[in-house]
Amino acid sequence: MMTPGLRCLLLDPETGWRMVGAGMEGLEALPDGLRLASRSLPLPADGTLPPATPGSGQGFLAEGRVVLGPLDGGEAGCTWHRVELEADIPTGTALVVQTLTSEQSADPAPARPGTGTAAGDGWSSPQVNPTEFLVQSRAGRYLWIRVSFRGGTRATPRLASLSVRFPRVTSARFLPAVYRESSKGDGFLERFVSVFDRALEPIRSGATEFQARLDPLSAPADFLPWLAGILGVANDPAWPTEARRRFLARAGRLFRTRGTPAGIADALEAFLGRRPSLEEHFRRRPEPTEAEPRAGIELPFRVGVDPDREAWYAHAHRFTVVLRPGECADDAARRALARVVEAEKPAHTLFDFRVGEEGPGPALVPEGPAAPRIGVDAVLGEEGMRL
Repeated sequence: MMTPGLRCLLLDPETGWRMVGAGMEGLEALPDGLRLASRSLPLPADGTLPPATPGSGQGFLAEGRVVLGPLDGGEAGCTWHRVELEADIPTGTALVVQTLTSEQSADPAPARPGTGTAAGDGWSSPQVNPTEFLVQSRAGRYLWIRVSFRGGTRATPRLASLSVRFPRVTSARFLPAVYRESSKGDGFLERFVSVFDRALEPIRSGATEFQARLDPLSAPADFLPWLAGILGVANDPAWPTEARRRFLARAGRLFRTRGTPAGIADALEAFLGRRPSLEEHFRRRPEPTEAEPRAGIELPFRVGVDPDREAWYAHAHRFTVVLRPGECADDAARRALARVVEAEKPAHTLFDFRVGEEGPGPALVPEGPAAPRIGVDAVLGEEGMRL
């Protein structure tokens, strides 16, 4: 976290380095990093950045420096852990990095670009051409970082990025208390075990990040097929990524409701991003008409029906998915939707799509188990059968 109103440098992926306030001299900012200014460029007295243009071939300044900070650790007595740099350092050039801490955010006198690179006045010992190093400064809420550039007439170091890790948390906290009886020994012990912690950090980071990978909504897209395999869920790579995430996120519910109208609607909702309407054809059957009972049997109880002419057969085991215009615009979209329905519907049912007005939303599901009605949604016997 940066303290507003004080000097710092920001690295923006589009515009590169740019200055906020003051705090550097003898440097220029290019989209790919910070470097010594070209000799052809005038050095500004007010600390503003020179134009971001490559050198004109007249060489570079011999040295320059920048002070970054204060960085806010968020609490008093923060132990800053490690500074990491990405830099291009040609032969004959150098980057020298130092740190300074304080409990006050006010700009201390040493935190100025023109104070050299010697240790003292609170600055740590210089680190020459580091890729990373442990912060040696004492604990303090605020941190300043001074980076000094040393170059030749034809070469300059280039600083591409700089990051700071905090607070310091090491495996020394797992050791018996006897190893931490001395406050001086604590510092040495933490620096010593940090060497091993750094080697183990990729493993620990991977374990921490793995939890996020198990959530379909936060996992990387290339990790979704693995999640689908673990859950036993079909996950077509041709589907939009967001649809695949939604489908995996509700996999548990889809397993519980598979084969039901609600389950089909859930699967389509995951694919489309909205819940479509399902029309079950058996609800289109005409109501039975009253008829005189014969031989103690109430009509329309019938034996020996013709399945080709009966409404029961015409509407049984069929349903229609009602879509909005544009959701089934071409054959590819229709095939993708059909695969979703085929994976969720009962195997013996038939379905079709209809593009029309918005339906009621939820699937049409009976409120409770309905008893079969002879002659309406159930028949007895086959054609030619006699009692």
